Amino acid sequence: MKSDLRHKQRSFINGAVFFKMLAALALIIGFAALAVTLPASPGKTLQANLNSEVDNLIAKTGSTPDTALNTFSSADDVKLIYKRNTSVWTGGLNWTGVVASHPLNGPVGVHNSYVVGGGALITPQDMVGAAHFAVGNIQINFVDANNEVHSATIIGQTKIEGTDIQVMHFSSPLPSSIKYYKILPDNYCDYTPDYALGSYPILLLLDEARDTEKKAYVLDSVGHLLASGEIMYTACTEKDRAPYTWTVNSGSGSPAFVVINGEPVLLGCLHTTASFSNLTAKAEAINVALKSLGSTYQLTTVDLSGFVYYSRN
Repeated sequence: MKSDLRHKQRSFINGAVFFKMLAALALIIGFAALAVTLPASPGKTLQANLNSEVDNLIAKTGSTPDTALNTFSSADDVKLIYKRNTSVWTGGLNWTGVVASHPLNGPVGVHNSYVVGGGALITPQDMVGAAHFAVGNIQINFVDANNEVHSATIIGQTKIEGTDIQVMHFSSPLPSSIKYYKILPDNYCDYTPDYALGSYPILLLLDEARDTEKKAYVLDSVGHLLASGEIMYTACTEKDRAPYTWTVNSGSGSPAFVVINGEPVLLGCLHTTASFSNLTAKAEAINVALKSLGSTYQLTTVDLSGFVYYSRN
């Protein structure tokens, strides 16, 4: 009996030691989990912001967007007369830095003369588009919030090696009424708990021959990058987003954005029916290209300091 009791005591002591070890381990894990630098607004995560910005805009318009998908209510690409859609579902988001139109850039008789091959400004004097559908050194047209057309002439361009990114430089800067877009910083994944943004909504400003009104669609990132660094996407399947989505089959160079704190942030331009170019992944090369083209500007990154930062130390 005494032997059994001593055995039980030893078992109890061993068990106590084991649970102390577990408790210590839990504390270590707990401290590791607390290795997060909280911003001024605790709990505000980048992932939640990306989703809520788009979903809130959709909620205001409802389940039947119809003509609210159009960023222009009317557009004449020959006479260069445009009227922005004041009822567009994206509300006050500024799309003035998205290419409105330009002359022929594809094979004669194959593509519409004015609206194929999109792009967007990355500085007041430089834009990006799709290298596989690069334009010549031609005039590019932008439309400000008051429907005034501002034109710029490309005087130099280059392709970023190993990508579908084409960087184009204008003869002079556009006015401040035409917006240029920031990109994500290279450490944006430090603002996510799993070092990946996962699924999030992407706004596509479609530029293709059959759509002079330039529709704004929603796509879903599938949370993965291709070996080339490109961002993969798919049409939305969520009930509320489905009326705002599109199955991509054309629109080379159409710019893709996320929305952060009410600001469109440029991800890249449409490359394939499954992927966008990734400007952040090639930011250094783009800045080198800008300098080589004679630009006095460089890329600008969006400030993420207001979001939860996940320390990797």
